[in-house]
Amino acid sequence: MHTGRLEKAELSDAKVSRPWGRSWGKWNLMTAMLEMPALLTNLLAEGSCELFREVVAASADAIIGVEADQRIVLFNQAAEVMFQYPQSAILGRPLSDLLPMEARIGHDRHVRAFAESEGTARYMGNRSGELKGLRADGSVIPVAISIQRVSAGGRPVMIAHIREISHHVQMKEKLVQLAYVDPLTRALNRRAFFERAASVQEACSEANEYYTILMMDLDHFKRLNDTHGHVVGDIVLKNFAEICQNGLRAEDIFARWGGEEFIALLPQTGRRSAAAIARRLISSVRNHPFRDESGNRVSQTVSIGAASWHGPGETLDEVINRADRALYAAKGSGRNRVVSDLS
Repeated sequence: MHTGRLEKAELSDAKVSRPWGRSWGKWNLMTAMLEMPALLTNLLAEGSCELFREVVAASADAIIGVEADQRIVLFNQAAEVMFQYPQSAILGRPLSDLLPMEARIGHDRHVRAFAESEGTARYMGNRSGELKGLRADGSVIPVAISIQRVSAGGRPVMIAHIREISHHVQMKEKLVQLAYVDPLTRALNRRAFFERAASVQEACSEANEYYTILMMDLDHFKRLNDTHGHVVGDIVLKNFAEICQNGLRAEDIFARWGGEEFIALLPQTGRRSAAAIARRLISSVRNHPFRDESGNRVSQTVSIGAASWHGPGETLDEVINRADRALYAAKGSGRNRVVSDLS
């Protein structure tokens, strides 16, 4: 391992906020990522160069040292594995070679700002794990990076501690799915709907535009469940959600409201246009029967209530309530139809 330039490093006036030795699980990713560079800095400050080399070699995370011009002077074995470069091929090259092209300008700016600042440590990633690393084969991986500044022979050197966080990102995506997506139909859930709908209402208010709410209820769904069973009922719910997701526009917000009820918000859409969209959905549901586990043909229809936002002064809940009343009117007048609120 190439560590010659660092063996005589003298610690700049580093202030380490947390002692080394806490378990990874007790601190969040940002805190944990700052602790390894702090440890290495302390080892150099104590003159423990041999132990420094051992820690760098044994680290499961990539450790990379760069000088002021961002040329790589330290590249441990974990970095070789992570980035798929042999040490001999990467020493002397700029750190930006390990970043995808779109990330290089921003990265250079952040590193320069850190180099010119009075800080001694910085977490270079973000809470979402959106910083990317570039492997030798061109593949891109999500990484978290922290850097610590030291002095080597009177010259500033930055030690980068890099952790691949694919698992961290995947876990976050799963948590988002659990928090915002209905597990059966893969439609948004009520919480996600309200968050997105609030943003749409704010945007419509600023732009003096309108939106329409569609409240949808599968007709005679309880009877279907009682006749065919909950397995078939689940299939109907999933099929209906798929029909709506395919039939609505990309900008529309579609969610499962609860049970056999669903809701959609149609931005920049007035009452007539929304009614036309609702009729297409009704036709698609009616014309797409399916077969249950025994091969029996099962038909389904849907009733829809529509209500358009009156503008500033009316809340989202009030629009939803009007759409809900229109839905009950649709069901009360024969089902398999759309009724628009005219109030």
